Amino acid sequence: MHRLISVRLLAGFALLLGLTAAPAMPGWAQQEGNSCDVEGENKNCPNGNLANANLAGADLASANLSGTDLRGANLQGAILTDANLQGANLQDVDLSSATLTRANLSNAVLIRTNLYDADISEVAFEGAKFQGTICSDGHVTDGPPC
Repeated sequence: MHRLISVRLLAGFALLLGLTAAPAMPGWAQQEGNSCDVEGENKNCPNGNLANANLAGADLASANLSGTDLRGANLQGAILTDANLQGANLQDVDLSSATLTRANLSNAVLIRTNLYDADISEVAFEGAKFQGTICSDGHVTDGPPC
């Protein structure tokens, strides 16, 4: 009897840990206590948290993601045309094959960011921090911008 109770308690504890450690739904972020879904109609989430989000192929054209924490996010093939990513943390982000035409990446953190095969035409990189960034042509830079 004692052993059965111990097994049930351990199973319940493991279930609880699994629920609390489960990753957030892709595309959802917390913004000052409110959730926002950048894959829905409202693509704005300034100063939000999209760390480790799976936004591969997402249409984020004209989105306001200024100051957003995107560390470790998958934005492979995402459409970020005219997006505001000013001051965003893009550390360890995969932006390969993404469209960043006219995006604002001023003061963004681009440490180990993958921009391979990304369209970075007319991108504003003023003040951006580059370190180990893979540029669209495949070369690695610590600055100047790609």
